[in-house]
Amino acid sequence: MTQPHPETASDVARYFAVLAESMPCPVVQFGEGGVVLIANSRAELLMSRSGEEGAPRVLLAEGRDLWDAIAAEAQSGASLLEGSARVRLADGSIATIWYAGFPAAMQGRALSGAVVLVYDASDERLAPGHHAARQPKDMLAFADAAESIAEALGASSALVAEVEPDRPRTGRTLAAFIEGELRTGYEWEIALSPAPSASAKPVFVVRDRLADRFGEDPLVAEYGYSSFAGALIFDDEGERIGIIGAYFQHRIEREPAVRGTLRLFAAALSPAVSALKSQRALCESEERYAAMFAHGHMPILLIEPESTQIIEANAAACALYGVDERELTTMSILQFAADPPEALRKELRAVASGLRDYFVARQVVARREVKDMEVFAGPLAMGGRTLVYAVLHDVTEKRRAEAELSRYRHELEMVVQRRTADLLDATSALEAERERRSKLYRDMGLEVRTPLQTILGFSETLATGLAGELNSEQMRQVTMIGEAAKRLSALLDDILELSRLESGGAELRVEPFDLRHLAESAVVSVQAEAADKGLTVRAEVPGEPVDVETDRTKVEQIIAELLSNALKYTETGEIVVRVAKPLPGEARVEVSDTGVGIPAEDLPNVFEEFRHLRGGRAGVHTGTGLGLALCKRLAQAIGGRIEVDSTLGVGSTFRAVFPAHLAQDAQAV
Repeated sequence: MTQPHPETASDVARYFAVLAESMPCPVVQFGEGGVVLIANSRAELLMSRSGEEGAPRVLLAEGRDLWDAIAAEAQSGASLLEGSARVRLADGSIATIWYAGFPAAMQGRALSGAVVLVYDASDERLAPGHHAARQPKDMLAFADAAESIAEALGASSALVAEVEPDRPRTGRTLAAFIEGELRTGYEWEIALSPAPSASAKPVFVVRDRLADRFGEDPLVAEYGYSSFAGALIFDDEGERIGIIGAYFQHRIEREPAVRGTLRLFAAALSPAVSALKSQRALCESEERYAAMFAHGHMPILLIEPESTQIIEANAAACALYGVDERELTTMSILQFAADPPEALRKELRAVASGLRDYFVARQVVARREVKDMEVFAGPLAMGGRTLVYAVLHDVTEKRRAEAELSRYRHELEMVVQRRTADLLDATSALEAERERRSKLYRDMGLEVRTPLQTILGFSETLATGLAGELNSEQMRQVTMIGEAAKRLSALLDDILELSRLESGGAELRVEPFDLRHLAESAVVSVQAEAADKGLTVRAEVPGEPVDVETDRTKVEQIIAELLSNALKYTETGEIVVRVAKPLPGEARVEVSDTGVGIPAEDLPNVFEEFRHLRGGRAGVHTGTGLGLALCKRLAQAIGGRIEVDSTLGVGSTFRAVFPAHLAQDAQAV
């Protein structure tokens, strides 16, 4: 890089020289009269020597100075000078360049200076970015950078180090330029230097009194440096990958220029440090791959996809095929194919094209066994050609197990189908039986109701004396006939109601009401009967409304049946109808008594038809035996259930639980 003259150089000039060097294209700064003040390394090919001192100039192909063309163009007063020119290069060849120029101040009508950037050229050597692509990445490049940093900043020592993003206090020294001498093997102790003291800042400066704060730094202790400036090197993703450090014998006066110069050097070094790290990572990756290939337990092959020749094979692959490496690498993978070889050739071509990364192939391996092999494969560029790497995995037993499992699954599906058909047949038979029984109940009710009404009518006629006076014995027997007829009529009503519920014929009439009022009304309706037995019947309800929306009639039937059941089997004490505070979406009504209770072994059967599980006075069974069964069906019709808790000799609690809000279009079940 052309440097400013040392006697006239300023911090600004040095800063611009570093800036020009960081550009990816040729940059030339002209002074008055077209003197080349600064030219970066990418512009060296543009420099021709002329005059006795051999001063560098940029000459046109016909021998004129490019400066003359630029100065003439500047006469128009344009702020941007843009054009093309055929120039003579340093080696005498001719090239066409396209450039942009930025004129400096005019003295009168004469141009006093300009900066020119070449953004395109017919000569590839001048193309933007070409130099960057050729930038060396060995340690000598970092040594040159350290020397350039010291020269550009006027520093006594300059160092470049590589760091890991997560370990900024430790690093690997890439170059050390100390007191005018390049040191090899020097280890910069970053942790003792000012470099990591402000790791969150891209540039950090200690302007003076360096020994007061960093006296343990070996360079400070040995050379008595007064100040320090450093910058972090970042990669394209913003990760810290390196550090630049410069030590000064004097106090740093022009801090902004130092900061700017360090930023430029850090940016310029970023590709080289990144490339160094990538190269190291690649070497480590290749070493890992070589170790994995050579010592891995999985068979691995390198195959030429067109010829299908095996290029390389690891020990596991040789063991799989029962062939040593020297012989295996002279063979084609098609020689081991158990299926038509064209299918395997097609798979290899698809892998080489990046279309496939997995397939299954049947291979003839050692001892002439045929194995099902999973092949995990991919393309691999090597030596200017594309190979296919293939990792093999024996899945013979796995596929055999899968086939066996598939057979068992098919057999199980057949069994399930047969059992499902049997279940459907049983369900159909059950439905038919239920329909037959319901029809029997309906027919029996219709056949019995008419003569039963006749018996009731005549018994009432005889009891009232309309057919003549009866003596006491006759009156007693007529009364017994009437009571028996009433019980039989109640039985018929219950049978017909059960029949309707089981067949789904019961309609639902959903309406809103306060459950407390229904419970209190039911208690009032049985007060007279309870008083005859000397029992107390009361209601326990919350203080606030219990609003529900369901079939009021069916809830009323449930409570009435449960109260009737309690009255039959309670001789002393009380009966309580309790409305519980509703749970979310659920309503509860309980009927508790102090009756005889139910034995534990009879609880599972309490809701079956024609069950008399408890005795009234003197153990005589009363009622039809259908009341609790009817309660269960009524609760199911409104989407609820009936529960019971009972202790023999203490009493029972029957609980009806049902949705607080039943849909208007709900169907009875």
